Amino acid sequence: VCLTWAKKVAARLAKSNVDSLPKLLECLRSDSGLSLIKKCGLHHRKAVAAANICSSLPVVKMEIAPLEENTSTNELVVSVKVHKKNFKRNANAYAPRFPKVKREGWYVIAGNREANEIYALKRISFQDKAHLTTKLKFSKKDKSSVKLFLLS
Repeated sequence: VCLTWAKKVAARLAKSNVDSLPKLLECLRSDSGLSLIKKCGLHHRKAVAAANICSSLPVVKMEIAPLEENTSTNELVVSVKVHKKNFKRNANAYAPRFPKVKREGWYVIAGNREANEIYALKRISFQDKAHLTTKLKFSKKDKSSVKLFLLS
């Protein structure tokens, strides 16, 4: 019953051109966001709770520098800058069904989605800073098909 109800609210939001989480976050930052959610079928208390949850979600920007070649090791190195726009020190992840408080954790992954391969994986943390830079190294032969992913 709850899932059917949530689907109805999501369908009403989609009709209002709010069909993704980024659009919902943008909507909630405006003055009319809460009233739009209420019009789509959420009661005031649940609409406020949804707005609070959405405002606590991380907003992250990732920038990638051009690939560098290390000819001595036959590796490629990519520099990745990650900036958390709504940074809070020692932020906890939103995990309502997990029994203990969980810290936010992030992974930068270099890989090929089509081949289902991971070339490099690095765990990063925003513990006490909003910006961080890391480097990923991977084999030269994987150059043409590499994509970068940021996973929370």
